[in-house]
Amino acid sequence: MLTASEVVVDIPAGSHDGDTVRVPGKGNAGTNGETAGDFVCRIGVPAEQPDGRATMGFRSLGLFIPFLLLYALSNQQTMLIGLVIALALFLFVVISSGGFTHSKYWWRNAWRILVRAASSVLPIVFFFLIIRVFTTFVLACSTLGRY
Repeated sequence: MLTASEVVVDIPAGSHDGDTVRVPGKGNAGTNGETAGDFVCRIGVPAEQPDGRATMGFRSLGLFIPFLLLYALSNQQTMLIGLVIALALFLFVVISSGGFTHSKYWWRNAWRILVRAASSVLPIVFFFLIIRVFTTFVLACSTLGRY
């Protein structure tokens, strides 16, 4: 049976964004007459979270970095270099618009945003890298018999 109840949670001093607080015995009822579980809540501190513009900048940078690495691994260093520099400068301006004097927890959250975005693109980058290696191998093998 589901019932609604109010749970008062004391947040300890010094808590930061992402910390959890556990209140024993205030969670959902147990099965087959067992005791109730624990109520667990996650703390959100707005001052320790990047704002919308910084979040967009870190996500964009996270999407951009894997392709930049793929670009660096290819032998086409002069191709689109102006676009790469312009995009990098734009992302730097977007991210730095709020300044750089944030707490370490803000930077931790920003790093997580960047890593999540980069990891979502990695399969595509690896696919392009495999295609690049395969085509290089095929081209190298096709010229072995010619003098």
